[in-house]
Amino acid sequence: MHKTIHNGHSGTQIGRRKPMDTDSVAKKRYLHEVQFGLFGCQMVEEALKSFLRRMRDINRLCSHEFIQIDKSDDELDETPLGSLIMIFRKALPHSQLISRLEQLRPERNHCAHRALVLCFMSDIESNISLDAEFNRMQKARVAAWSCFEDLKQELAAADSRFVSLRG
Repeated sequence: MHKTIHNGHSGTQIGRRKPMDTDSVAKKRYLHEVQFGLFGCQMVEEALKSFLRRMRDINRLCSHEFIQIDKSDDELDETPLGSLIMIFRKALPHSQLISRLEQLRPERNHCAHRALVLCFMSDIESNISLDAEFNRMQKARVAAWSCFEDLKQELAAADSRFVSLRG
């Protein structure tokens, strides 16, 4: 059985797709996994931005501790994850977290672009395994939240350093 997807405006057909296989993993459960994966990735981005802001504050008090962060708060807010990771890598080149963040970036992009779309499409290509997608989203969620926990520790250390410099 084929279903037709309509664009909602003129009722014209966009394409014909095979129904999604929802037997092994419920679509609702998949959506939940994607949401928490994306939320974790968003928390990583915010933690990176906070850390970079704190580094900038530390540099104002002691200019030799970190690389110079020339971005304003507004510019940091608009900086994508990949660029945030590049700045973080320059600031803490020996951090064990860098490789994990770099591995997270393509997974975050997959979550945000491909996986979320799969959640809201009534049908998908038959060559996509929802089981494989679900497993990928689980791994992305776990990686994101693990990175976030480690970034919280880095931020706490930077906050402590800032407080000690301020006296």
